[in-house]
Amino acid sequence: MAERYDRVKQLLTASRTLDCQTVFVDSFTMIDHFIITKILKAQSRDELKPNDYQVVKSNYWELLTKLKGTGKVFIATCHEIPMYEPSPSNMMKEVLVGYEPSLSGKVRHFLGAFFTDIYRCAVETEATPQGIITKGKLYTCKTPKSPDLKNSLGLPPIIDASYAELAKYIK
Repeated sequence: MAERYDRVKQLLTASRTLDCQTVFVDSFTMIDHFIITKILKAQSRDELKPNDYQVVKSNYWELLTKLKGTGKVFIATCHEIPMYEPSPSNMMKEVLVGYEPSLSGKVRHFLGAFFTDIYRCAVETEATPQGIITKGKLYTCKTPKSPDLKNSLGLPPIIDASYAELAKYIK
């Protein structure tokens, strides 16, 4: 497992010569796991210590430098963690207040600065006269629950995540 991070870096270096315009990395959550596994293996330990997070950040810096060095547009995905707080009207319940990237330590706050755009994908259900349907949506603009979103392309705040709809905006 520890060698997978090195394999990702090799593939990114090789992507410079591919006849494509975009590099897609799925997912930073898994790469986070690869980085941590590599660090722990090198130190013969089972868990990270607080000073290890600087090494984690350095590995991300190296990865992002390789991505930028491809000369291509790159898209990366990352899982998220919902954030809850006690409900102001009923302390026995919790309300969803936002989302954070599912990455270790403070890396989740460090990583977003490297991207021009950050969107949030969601699968939601809607009640219609025909019954309940499931739709994918792409959120592109800041909301109270997603204050980290960035939209430099001027896309609509919410886009249906069907291929035909996305193809209108993302080429």
